[in-house]
Amino acid sequence: MPSPCWSLCVSKSLAEVQRLSPFSSFRFPAIWRAEPAHFKVTELLDAIPEGAGEHWWVWVEKSGQNTDWVARQLQQALGIPSTALGYAGLKDRHAITGQWFSVQLPGQSTQPEWPAIEGVHWGPSIRCLKKLRRGDHEGNRFSITLLFPGEAPARLVMEELLTRIRQEGFPNYFGEQRFGRDGQNLTRALDWMEGRWRPKGRHLKSLMLSALRSHLFNAVLASRVRDNTWSCVLEGERPEGYPGDEPLGPLFGGQLPRAGEAGVYDENVYDTCSHVCAFLHKQGLRPAWRPLIARVPDLSWHWLDGGIRLDFSLAAGGFASVLLEMLFELQQPEHTNHHETARIQ
Repeated sequence: MPSPCWSLCVSKSLAEVQRLSPFSSFRFPAIWRAEPAHFKVTELLDAIPEGAGEHWWVWVEKSGQNTDWVARQLQQALGIPSTALGYAGLKDRHAITGQWFSVQLPGQSTQPEWPAIEGVHWGPSIRCLKKLRRGDHEGNRFSITLLFPGEAPARLVMEELLTRIRQEGFPNYFGEQRFGRDGQNLTRALDWMEGRWRPKGRHLKSLMLSALRSHLFNAVLASRVRDNTWSCVLEGERPEGYPGDEPLGPLFGGQLPRAGEAGVYDENVYDTCSHVCAFLHKQGLRPAWRPLIARVPDLSWHWLDGGIRLDFSLAAGGFASVLLEMLFELQQPEHTNHHETARIQ
C-alpha cells in the first residue's frame, strides 16, 4: 500500500517536495557548471527536413546566451514577427549548446545573412517547408563535468550506481527549473487559485498550470519511489489503448484516478489536492500521461583529476539535473548566480 501523501497544497512550500532517489540515501557533494564547457548540450532531431520552402532552418551554437534572448535578437535583426521564428526547446545560458532555429522568410531564395550576436556561432542552414515548433526534437545529448570539492567518491561504488542507472533508468521527475526561481511559479499559481493574482498572457498562464501539474506528478512518483514501485507496471497502470508497456504517472487534468493499485497512488494525491485538481480541470486541461522512468542506455563516464564527466542522451522532456540529483548533492560554483539552473527542454 502507498505511503501516506504529505500535504502538498496548503502552504507556500510546494517546491520542497523531495525528488527521492532509489539508488542511494547518501548524495555525493559535487560542483556543477563551474564553467560553460562543463555543461554541453546538443539537440537531437528525428530527421532534418530539407528542400524547397519559405522556412530557413539554421544550426546555432551558443555560449553565455539563452534561447529566448537569441530568438529576440534574431527577430529584431531580420525585422520579422515573433510568429515567424521557431525553435524546438529552451537551452540554458550558462552552457555550450547547439540547436536549430527556423525563420519564415517568404521569397528568400538565397541564404540569409545571419546577424553577428555575441556568443553565437551560425552553422549550416537549409530551406524547409515547415516551421520548427516546441517539442519537435527527439531529445538532447549531454556532456556534463562535475568537480568534487573534497575527497572523490570511491570509484567502485560510483560505477556500480551509474551502471544501475544505465540499466534501469531513473525516476522521471520534473526538475526544479520547471517551478521557477525559488518555486515562484508554484506560489504564484496558488495566488491565482485563491484570487490574489492573475497571470497576464497565455505564456505566463501556461507556466503556472504546468508547474501545478508537474508538482502533482512528482508527488505521485516520489510516493512510488518510496514504496519501490516506480519501475513496476501495477494493476490498472496503463490507460486503455495507451501505447507502450512502461509505468506511467498522471498529468492531472479532467481524468479521475486510475483503477487498481496504480490508482491508489493517484487517488492519494488527488484527494489531498482535490481543489488543485479541480482548478486544473476548470482551466480546460485534458488528461495526459508521462513515463515514470527516464532511460539512459548510452550513459558513459570518464574519471578526471578531481571530477567525473558524464555523457548521455535524454528524450525530450527529460531533465539532466534530475539524473545528477539521484547520486550527487549539486553545488553551485561561487561565481555562478545561485538561481541559475539547467533549463533544458
